Amino acid sequence: MAYVLPANISVWIDNSTLACAQSASLAVTKETIPISCLGAIGAQSVLAGDYSWTCSFTGLTQTYQTHTGTGYEDLMDKIITVNATDVSCYIKVSDSSIYYRGQGVLSNVALEVGTGATGSYSGEITGNGVLTKVTY
Repeated sequence: MAYVLPANISVWIDNSTLACAQSASLAVTKETIPISCLGAIGAQSVLAGDYSWTCSFTGLTQTYQTHTGTGYEDLMDKIITVNATDVSCYIKVSDSSIYYRGQGVLSNVALEVGTGATGSYSGEITGNGVLTKVTY
């Protein structure tokens, strides 16, 4: 059995990895449509609908892009610039050659800084269309 280790998870936004990324998650949700069937006697039935996906991430605060990848200020530039929130997202889930790729909207960027602590950022990409499994 192969395990997904934190060191093997990568997120790319527009062909650059996230700087100092600490964690990432990929969530896929399938819509369910409730239906009523004669004779179900109180048990609900559902039909499968469309799916949606999000990619969330956190990292240590970096300024503009460095050799380690896209930083907080790069993300802020993307989210506040008109027509610049459509991003490409590639999520590598293990040390194998399997990736998930999709286009999405950078829908959230947050900065958290405390006294005597290293700042961190977080964000979320909301999928806009299909998520594709790619093997390289």
